[in-house]
Amino acid sequence: MKKLFAYIACLCVGSMLFLGKLNAQNLKNKQQIVQPNHYKSNFSLFPLIYYSPETKIGLGVANIYLFKADSTTRTSSIESVVVFTQKKQIIVEPVWTIFTKKERYLIRGIAAYNKFPEFFYGIGASKTSTFKENIEYEYIKFNAQVLKKTLPKLFVGAQCQLYDTYNIHYQENSSIVPNSFFGYSSSFVSGLGLAMVYDSRDDINTPQKGIYAEFSNVVYGKYVGSQYQFNNYIVDLRHYKKITKQGVLATQLYANLNFGEVPFKQMGTFGGAFLMRGYYNGRFRNNHSLALQTEYRHSIANTRWGFTLFAGAADVSNKITNFRLSDAKLTAGAGIRFRLFKNDRASIRIDGGLGYKSKGFYANFTEAY
Repeated sequence: MKKLFAYIACLCVGSMLFLGKLNAQNLKNKQQIVQPNHYKSNFSLFPLIYYSPETKIGLGVANIYLFKADSTTRTSSIESVVVFTQKKQIIVEPVWTIFTKKERYLIRGIAAYNKFPEFFYGIGASKTSTFKENIEYEYIKFNAQVLKKTLPKLFVGAQCQLYDTYNIHYQENSSIVPNSFFGYSSSFVSGLGLAMVYDSRDDINTPQKGIYAEFSNVVYGKYVGSQYQFNNYIVDLRHYKKITKQGVLATQLYANLNFGEVPFKQMGTFGGAFLMRGYYNGRFRNNHSLALQTEYRHSIANTRWGFTLFAGAADVSNKITNFRLSDAKLTAGAGIRFRLFKNDRASIRIDGGLGYKSKGFYANFTEAY
């Protein structure tokens, strides 16, 4: 009953935040003269074929819808993928980032279902550990944010988050000690919190200039049906600058900090298509993660093509005070870009990254950050 209540509560809170803000926005809009919108919305649906260390070969369908609420707003996006992988994984993942008219509100979220066999390397940051076992689980994720513009480019608001990890199975003759970490047999966590975003980027999908800064806190507790109680803090700082006519330098500092009874699926980690490409996502896992990555993006003049070069450093730790520069894991790589539409910079990206005894290839709609 507690899990059902938390599902309903989180969905209701997300819906009320979303609909309440839109209704308020619509009432204001009825009293104003709407400026003509000269931006043409774009929709693309295409087959998806890619490879990553977590999935091996993935086959599926992907789509992206780009639009503007009016001529004064930046581009909003709604993306989704349905993927089946060589490792018998299922990934269903819609994601949305919406600016309402005149950017009065920023509405973001993700609703995902994963059936995801993967390798589990234990908890910790040791490069020399050879422990690796296969685990299987199903995973539901729902996150929603509704933020109101309080100052130019500054948005502040509420958020709700829910993660349900269930049907966890360990390999036969597993050496993992039962109940040796939170979430060993299952975990259901839900929480409410606040978020603040400063976003001066010229484009949310493929920025060429501006700053993005997010500070987020979610409290997971029994008051919303959570099985475990802990606090999560996210700090995400990004900077974009054109350094040549066709070249952009992008830098990101990302911290995921958790205090309390943290299930292993909610611990800080890195890897995958967005943070420290080249590492298996979850190879290193602990209460806290910290990453710094930079990327040079170059568009080829008079074409839809471009390329990137990137590098990064990251680590995880059980305590914030235990981070050491000498322990950092490094990555580097390159990629190509193809712009989907003539009137928008959103691109398909294909990247290859090399980490410490690790590598990966990735395909996605938008830039890693």
